[in-house]
Amino acid sequence: MNTYCEGALDTIANAKLVRAVLYGCAFLIWGVASNALAQGVEEDHTGLTNAEICIKIYNINRPFENCEQLYSSCLSAIAEGEKHINHIMGVVLFSGRCNEMDLEKSKSHFVSGAEAGDAKSDAYLAYMYLFGIAGEADMKKAYQHGIRAAEAGVPRGQFVVGMMYLNGLGVQKDVEKAKSLLEVSAKKGFVQSIKVMSIINKNGTMSFGGSYE
Repeated sequence: MNTYCEGALDTIANAKLVRAVLYGCAFLIWGVASNALAQGVEEDHTGLTNAEICIKIYNINRPFENCEQLYSSCLSAIAEGEKHINHIMGVVLFSGRCNEMDLEKSKSHFVSGAEAGDAKSDAYLAYMYLFGIAGEADMKKAYQHGIRAAEAGVPRGQFVVGMMYLNGLGVQKDVEKAKSLLEVSAKKGFVQSIKVMSIINKNGTMSFGGSYE
């Protein structure tokens, strides 16, 4: 998997290939990481609210064994007004970690989360709009959601806005802004930012764009 991602990114020729490769690598990395983590274990949820149960299952069990309880507690929490839980539902559906990948439903949850002021939901929406996931790419919406997430310190949002500045997608190309955002995101451990910065530091360029030398 690592060899595939490295080789593909090293031979990128244009922005469309960047999108496809980074998106594909994200799922490969996610799948390997999920399979390597411990399987779900039974937990005592006595006395916890639906939101607390949802968060606890989400944080502990990857991949999940108790998906039914995860869905039930998360959806109940959202119905009770815990709008930030939309982010968890969005991520679960986006990743397919409960054996159900539904990008349309995922996007809907992220929209609800973003409307409630959740910056992590903004970051995922920015990512989906940038790469045209579950709909057409929309650079204006990608930037609107991305900059809110980036300013809130969310590494995925910093990655999106960094890539937009790097390629001049919907914004004026600004290499220095791009590098600054990608470096911060990479330092927080965001895999795609780490990969992009590795290529930039190694080659002084991203192959399809301008030089960083």
